[in-house]
Amino acid sequence: MELINLLNEFMLNTGIDYAVCGGHAIDLFLGRKTRPHKDLDVSIYWEDRDKIVQYMLNESWDLYEPCGGGYLHKINNVEDQKRLRSNIWCVKPENRHYKFTEHEKDMFAVEFDDSEQIELDYIEILFNTRTEKDFLFERNHETKIGLDNAIININGIPFLSPELVLLYKSTRLEEHNNQLDFENASKKLNKEQLSWLKNAMNNPRIRNVKPTDSEAILKIYAPFITETTISFETEVPSIEEFAARIENISKSYPYLVCEIDNKIVGFAYATKHRERAAYKYSADVSIYITPEYHRHGLGKALYTKLFELLCEREIYTVYAGITLPNDKSVGLHKSLGFKEAGVFHNVGYKFGKWLDVLWLEKPLKDYK
Repeated sequence: MELINLLNEFMLNTGIDYAVCGGHAIDLFLGRKTRPHKDLDVSIYWEDRDKIVQYMLNESWDLYEPCGGGYLHKINNVEDQKRLRSNIWCVKPENRHYKFTEHEKDMFAVEFDDSEQIELDYIEILFNTRTEKDFLFERNHETKIGLDNAIININGIPFLSPELVLLYKSTRLEEHNNQLDFENASKKLNKEQLSWLKNAMNNPRIRNVKPTDSEAILKIYAPFITETTISFETEVPSIEEFAARIENISKSYPYLVCEIDNKIVGFAYATKHRERAAYKYSADVSIYITPEYHRHGLGKALYTKLFELLCEREIYTVYAGITLPNDKSVGLHKSLGFKEAGVFHNVGYKFGKWLDVLWLEKPLKDYK
């Protein structure tokens, strides 16, 4: 625990509310080291972002913020932040485990090894949201836990409660270390903690698509082909064709699914707007929700995450095409800031009639 003691001493000097999170928080909860840890994760609230950035810069740390596409932006001052994601990498210049290569001005690619961290030369800061009473799960603010229960303090070291840490890890259970943390910590949770974790995991969860999701997604999509004019496809693709389609799209654009009770109930993705090179900053977006889960806020949740990921990929404008009439879909898109761009009249023919398509557009970021 020597590294954690050094971290705690360092963080106390910042005057900022913080908590150890990740695998180290599990160790603090259990009172023992359960496995090697390759990094130090620290939770800080969004309102203290500029303060911690200034402090780390004053202490001569190098700061990088992930921007998607495998690149990180080097932060040189508080005003020089893109603020695209909810984490920052803090690295001491003498750190030997991280190698940064400049791709273009202040944009870097990184290589690092998976060896155990033994010195206080790297901290990943994860920004979280709180209200007056609650700590909000950053991936879904509808999931919350009382502040008194979210942070545990033992021997003067604050750390995130194990049920909260495990909730974050539950979205990446394919990773061996996350499996170990679940195995070690879940057995020690009390009834209230287990109940909260179970309920939170059963709340709508949004994650990146996996190859094994193809069948569940096609099951949602197929009725839109066979029973509606929402999709202009007329025949349901084979599972092999559909799986290849998902794989192809997700190589270049985000493809997300929404789960409830470990069942996929909706999905959203982006595709190339047009082939010509000048269109590369635009994308088309699509979303499909199982009818029984309409008006549950899932469309907004999926699109919000999708837009966040598209911003990281330097997409400035998104477009959505909606077969008319479809008041529900038009209402969803307009509620999220889409504006009507125009109507393509009689552009499709399905079920014995000509169909109009309304195109809507939404800017994601300021145009440079």
